[in-house]
Amino acid sequence: MLHYGLDVHKKYTNICVMDDAGAILAEGRTATGELPCHPAFSLEGRKRVVMEAGANWPFVYDILEPAVEEVLLAHPLRVRAIAAARVKTDAIDARTLAHLLRSDLIPAAYIPPAPVREARELFRFRLDLVKQRIALKNRVHALLTKEGLTSPVTDVFGREGRRWLDELPLSCEKRARLDSFLRVLDCLTTEIKEADSRIKVAVDDDPRANLLTTVPGIGYRIALVILAEIGDISRFPDANHLVSYAGLAPRVRSSGGKTKLGNITKQGSSALRWALVEAIHVAVHRPGYLQEMHERLRRGKNNAVATTACARQLLVAIYFMLSRGEAFRPTGTRTIY
Repeated sequence: MLHYGLDVHKKYTNICVMDDAGAILAEGRTATGELPCHPAFSLEGRKRVVMEAGANWPFVYDILEPAVEEVLLAHPLRVRAIAAARVKTDAIDARTLAHLLRSDLIPAAYIPPAPVREARELFRFRLDLVKQRIALKNRVHALLTKEGLTSPVTDVFGREGRRWLDELPLSCEKRARLDSFLRVLDCLTTEIKEADSRIKVAVDDDPRANLLTTVPGIGYRIALVILAEIGDISRFPDANHLVSYAGLAPRVRSSGGKTKLGNITKQGSSALRWALVEAIHVAVHRPGYLQEMHERLRRGKNNAVATTACARQLLVAIYFMLSRGEAFRPTGTRTIY
């Protein structure tokens, strides 16, 4: 077996090839887009490749996957924990990855299939548009504040608010700037609606998403995020592993026979945590177990801790829903799965 360690960058990649005994058979550097054409990949034998999960890993995975027997994605933080080095160069990083691969010590990260990657990109595209719209709205509010103007309506970007904005007595320069902000806002809103339409089509075609929308607080957008971040539910042996993947498990410190639980780790899918918290913010306003649990926890803890605990419990329910193909239990049920 040939073991390939790749230190991948945007424009170039360092390569190190080792055999099972740890002997270096080839080393070099090539343009990232030309990896399969490098002489190292012409060596005879079965090939395994490992690279860290960087920004452009999907592109590298897609061009290498047809040419080798196996492509592994290494978790960057865990690789550094295993193989910390005083001297760090691209060539040494590639060599280290090859050593870890031949020793079966790679902390492998999940490689989602192409449809899951597309779903993630669709949600993140919409999220980027929303962030840009929020930033522009803040610019409008800042302009109004500088002019000492206060909107007479709650939503300054609604119908009545826009009418008020159009009638403001502003200087030519400030009017031009405000109108420019509003034109871009309208464009972003149109693009967000278009993204929403594509998300809804994706959710309507997925029976798992229809299961998730039976949960109070989960609409089609949140359902897409949850499914895209989880991927194949069977890759988690139990609900606790899924909770850890979302970064919702508490930190554990155990020494001398004493165990102490701390705050949640937050080492996992931030998008999945966000989706669950958003769902809880809606669910706690609807009668049912989640609302009761949230109110009970708030008596002894602050609102953020109560919300996090409910999000963790909701994720456990989602694990069993997806594993068993069951809808969410009716409102008023005292226990969730």
